[in-house]
Amino acid sequence: MISFVKRMQAVEGRDGLLLVSLGHGFPWGDVPESGAKLWW
Repeated sequence: MISFVKRMQAVEGRDGLLLVSLGHGFPWGDVPESGAKLWW
């Protein structure tokens, strides 16, 4: 997971991106909308 977080941090500040965040979601929800998401 640390390599994933480091990659997110590496792209922050590029091409106008201010922040990259990971939302881990709600794994027990039974709908696709409740899964993990990236916001940028």
